[in-house]
Amino acid sequence: MRVATLRGAQRVMSACMAAPLRRPAAPAAAHHRAAAGAAAAASLGGAAPRRLGAAAPPPHGLRALAAGGAAVAAAPRPGPPAPPRDAVLTSDPANNVTDYIYGKMGVNLHHQAGHPICTIKQAIYDYFEASAPGAYATYDDLYPVVTAAANFDEILIPQDHVSRSPNDTYYVSADKVLRCHTSAHQAELLRTKQAGFLVTGDVYRRDSIDATHYPVFHQMEGVRVYSPPDWEAAGLNPTAFCERELKASLEGLAKQLFGEVECRWVDAYFPFTEPSFELEIFFNGKWLEVLGCGVMEQAILDKNFGEGHKAWAFGLGLERLAMVLFDIPDIRLFWSGDERFLRQFRAGDLKARFKSFSKFPPCYKDMAFWVSPEFTENNLCELVRGIGGDLVEEVVLIDDFTNPKTQRTSNCYRITYRSMERSLTDDEVNALQAAVRTGVAEQLKVELRPLRCQPPPYSSRLSRQPLSTTARSFCVPGPPTQRLASAPPDAGCPRLRRLPVTPSDRPLLERARPAASRGADAAARQQQRARSSPRRLAVPVRASLVASLQATLLPAGVAGTGALAMEFTPVTALLGGTVLGVAALGKFAITGRILGISGALKGFVQGAVSSWRVLFTAGMLAGGLVAVGITPDAFDVLPATYTVARAALGGLLVGVGAALGNGCTSGHGICGNARLSIRSAAYTVLFMAAGAAAAAATQSAAAAGIAPRAAPLVLPASDVANSGALLLASALLTMLGLASAGQQFQQDPKAVCLATEFASGLLFAFGLVYTGMVRPTKVIAFLSLGHAAWDPSLAFVMGGALLVALPGFQAILRRRALAKPVCEARFDVPVSSGVDPRLVLGGLLFGAGWGLTGMCPGPAVVAAVATPAPQVLAYVAAMLAGMWAQGLWQAAAKSPARPAPTS
Repeated sequence: MRVATLRGAQRVMSACMAAPLRRPAAPAAAHHRAAAGAAAAASLGGAAPRRLGAAAPPPHGLRALAAGGAAVAAAPRPGPPAPPRDAVLTSDPANNVTDYIYGKMGVNLHHQAGHPICTIKQAIYDYFEASAPGAYATYDDLYPVVTAAANFDEILIPQDHVSRSPNDTYYVSADKVLRCHTSAHQAELLRTKQAGFLVTGDVYRRDSIDATHYPVFHQMEGVRVYSPPDWEAAGLNPTAFCERELKASLEGLAKQLFGEVECRWVDAYFPFTEPSFELEIFFNGKWLEVLGCGVMEQAILDKNFGEGHKAWAFGLGLERLAMVLFDIPDIRLFWSGDERFLRQFRAGDLKARFKSFSKFPPCYKDMAFWVSPEFTENNLCELVRGIGGDLVEEVVLIDDFTNPKTQRTSNCYRITYRSMERSLTDDEVNALQAAVRTGVAEQLKVELRPLRCQPPPYSSRLSRQPLSTTARSFCVPGPPTQRLASAPPDAGCPRLRRLPVTPSDRPLLERARPAASRGADAAARQQQRARSSPRRLAVPVRASLVASLQATLLPAGVAGTGALAMEFTPVTALLGGTVLGVAALGKFAITGRILGISGALKGFVQGAVSSWRVLFTAGMLAGGLVAVGITPDAFDVLPATYTVARAALGGLLVGVGAALGNGCTSGHGICGNARLSIRSAAYTVLFMAAGAAAAAATQSAAAAGIAPRAAPLVLPASDVANSGALLLASALLTMLGLASAGQQFQQDPKAVCLATEFASGLLFAFGLVYTGMVRPTKVIAFLSLGHAAWDPSLAFVMGGALLVALPGFQAILRRRALAKPVCEARFDVPVSSGVDPRLVLGGLLFGAGWGLTGMCPGPAVVAAVATPAPQVLAYVAAMLAGMWAQGLWQAAAKSPARPAPTS
């Protein structure tokens, strides 16, 4: 005899709801479908169905709960509001709903236009409406509290079935639950003689914690009822006819969503359908289960709709479909509310594909304990989720041991903490883990096992392999210690193999000791050295100054907790670099001016405002605004560890340095080097060297949250490569078109000249965005030469720009390909050729600010208008202030000295 498992029984559809449910007024389209559904029901000889939300019946069921509590306020979000808190979090002894779960009620992801869940829902609605106009009424705002009878009894689930256990289902009271499936509303709709309907809603299950399971998700239930004339006209028996119609409808749905995919049907078992099937599709090279379905058990249909009919039903999970269709790797993303996620999807767009905006590293915490009778894995997951919320990515059993003498069982679970939006610090992860350990001991009545084995991140004596692949632990004396948030998953397993300590291991063990102990020992050693050597008295002072500076630039507790995985992208860097070169060369050939962003900004703050500066800067700003609308994920979301103080200091240094050196990465790095200028070459070498030194000295990579992992080579997807090629072609055509227009309007070329300024600024901004140079993390990864995540992409950007600019500038200046600019009387080229102290100082200051922040003038201006983060705005403000201050200093230095006063 086949027995439905928990997952099988709950996967598709279930339960009917005996008590009518309250429903807010439906939109016009839904009313139209309801009317059509009423007509279909009437054709079957039944009474016209009552549309939920029409005349209110006497209060009972959920209505009675709502009537007994406070009135529900208007929902601030689309869809129905959450039930009253006291209607869900009751004092009933059977209640096992948590605050965390109640907080998810009323969020209504399936009502939020543009959200992937809502997009999938609407696509399915549209398919069924197109395939059978008016045959299906839609319901997507029914309340989630249902009776236990509706959830289990009325769909023939046995009394002893595992899905009825409080370990698997959220009970509001002994006879009410949070629905486990949208089928909980099936019976009520059948009793209204509704012959076809689709029900969508959030459903709730106590489940494991991993990337594909969540305690709240969304299901859709579909039902279609047929009468004898339907199967008689087809010449089939009722079951065969229903099976044929069911498979045809759902295969069509699969192809509507996924394209022309191969489908196959797998026999299954559900207590509420017979025969039962699962639909699988061959998608992206593998077979994927899409939904479960079947011909409805006749007892359910006869009792609620009437005898003499046949029906099919299906149930599907919207998250499951959305994750496959949109390439979404983690189910928590649906609930994150992060704009970097939501902006990637639009209503009605089934071709969108998720692009990872950040992949922060996991933090692993292990916990070992002797299990108790009260312990179940679902209870553990509920407790962990209630404390850690969506910061918990996974809970997995990694060790199960039974003592042969005492017969006691020890489990070791690994809890993975990872935020979808930021780096987690040691302090907050340790606090969460401490709360989890306390809760497990108090609520689940387990006996925690002490964790005295603390692994260092790597073993120097085992070829520097991670301990997870070699030794499992080093034994550290003293009380249990917590691992840093960035450490690998090795602490706490109850059966760890311990290795003898060798001299090469002592630095690693030192890192594993408590910070307070290490600090006290270090202070004692420092004081002893100071007493024994008076000449070293200045060392602590200098060290304290450095420590103070580092504390300002890099808050405590984040060093080494890098989060963002970098990527080496030479193709996009090279393509985008050529766009920068085309913009610089085009501007020079048409207007005769060097494309120098710091020069344009310096003119503004020092009083030399001109129309060309205004148009060029306007083009840069417009480029940033357009780019963020097209590719919002091209810009960094800087972590809190990248402080405003760091950004402001870096901006000030860059502003003063650029003003002293009369240039930046565009003016000197691209245009100056393309002219083979000795000054530009020296300035470039200086700011590159200073940038690398500053990035290392101030731990810029750690502040930016860069993970200490090698940046893998990443080749662009076809759409990204095509976008780069299109951008390059557009840049070439734009500049050629402007040059041609300038030739035609030689009498008055000013308009063409100003259009060129705007176009060059726009194209330069697009090139910076495409290469990733507007991301400070990308630049910092290039400047961090000794870091594990060193990313040489910036070298390819500069190479691509010079690949175009160098031969072009040389053809114009050395071979006289152009006697004069297209729209101006002469080329405006700097005449200074020597390397002077002012240039050296400017290059060093510019590089120091660049290495500190990963930003230079052009990318900072584009990022400031695209994503005005506090750090970027502080950088730009400080940079402009630095240029202004340098101008004042220069003016004061040039003013004649006042004569000394006479007596």
